[in-house]
Amino acid sequence: MTTKSNFPLSGARAPASSSISVLLVEDNPSDVRLIREMLRETPGADLEVSNCLADAVSRLGKGGIALVLLDLGLPDSQGLETLMSPLLASPAVPVVALTGLDDDDLALAAVQAGAQDYLVKGTVTPEILRRTVRHAIERKRSEEAMKEQLGELCRWRNVTMGRETRILDLKTEVNKLLASAGKPPRYMSAEPDSGDAGVPARMPEHASRGGTRGR
Repeated sequence: MTTKSNFPLSGARAPASSSISVLLVEDNPSDVRLIREMLRETPGADLEVSNCLADAVSRLGKGGIALVLLDLGLPDSQGLETLMSPLLASPAVPVVALTGLDDDDLALAAVQAGAQDYLVKGTVTPEILRRTVRHAIERKRSEEAMKEQLGELCRWRNVTMGRETRILDLKTEVNKLLASAGKPPRYMSAEPDSGDAGVPARMPEHASRGGTRGR
């Protein structure tokens, strides 16, 4: 079951363009109330709550979520494996792990597994939560922008390499046609690794002078 709460900006409803849709995945009612109260100090935050991982994944599939606050101890999932489902369901949505364990190794493992941050229940303040939400969203946006740029570079490289390969194939065919006609090749090499690929072959001296003259 997923529920929703809206927290206006400075006492008034925040514009839709500035709202932040946060999905809290938590089955403990006391923790839900605490996070809800803390998020009231995050301008424009819209809080939705799912009490199990299955409901959270279903909600993510509908889109519109900016960030997930994920308890790592849920009725239907425990530990770091809990991270995998939301990360796979919505790779572009940042996930912040929540746990009652103050464990540096677990925190590091969670971040390495894909979480943007790791918060220990009982140590979180409204200010820490606000900063964590904002920073996690901005980091994820930066990561996605970098991935897009890398994707464009890879596509450009593939297009360029494909074009060069087609040109080399054409030059090879030209040389073959000339050879079948008993003529010298036009290009010295059509091999991709050759430094002089595409350079016209030098014509034999007798051909360039119109034949050998007797003295």
